[in-house]
Amino acid sequence: MSRRRRLTVRTRLTLLIILAVALVIGVQAIIEIGLFERTVERDLLETARLTAVAVADDYELRREPIDVDSLSGMLHEFAVSGPAIRTVSVINVNGDHSEVVASTSSDERGEALQAARRAVHERQTVIVDGPPGSTILATPAFRDKRAAAAAVVTVSLGSVAQLRTKG
Repeated sequence: MSRRRRLTVRTRLTLLIILAVALVIGVQAIIEIGLFERTVERDLLETARLTAVAVADDYELRREPIDVDSLSGMLHEFAVSGPAIRTVSVINVNGDHSEVVASTSSDERGEALQAARRAVHERQTVIVDGPPGSTILATPAFRDKRAAAAAVVTVSLGSVAQLRTKG
């Protein structure tokens, strides 16, 4: 005949407190990690936005004909200024036709060209999903008071994905 030993009230209360503290710490950690992920993602998008605005402003101030080599050099300087920035491009838009003026990439993605067209047509900054793990942000550049081109920045969200998998 086995006789079960009952836990004392003091032992039960201690175990209950330990369980409650562990639960609170676990929930707090999950909330903080989610908050940190959102903060990192917001910072990456803000970096992309500021880069696109600066490139668009520079492009607006350039005189025709555009010195493509000088523009390309400036784009490369912006690209290396932020480790998460993958590509920076200036894309002329005329109706549904778009043409890459200068880029840090040898070939601009279709999503970037589409983002440039949307930014010019909507006359505002546009954010679209890019290839897996990245986001594309396009800001219109105005010439003669009309949106004629867009500065397009592709930013990697790899650090956010790494936070999600490794914490």
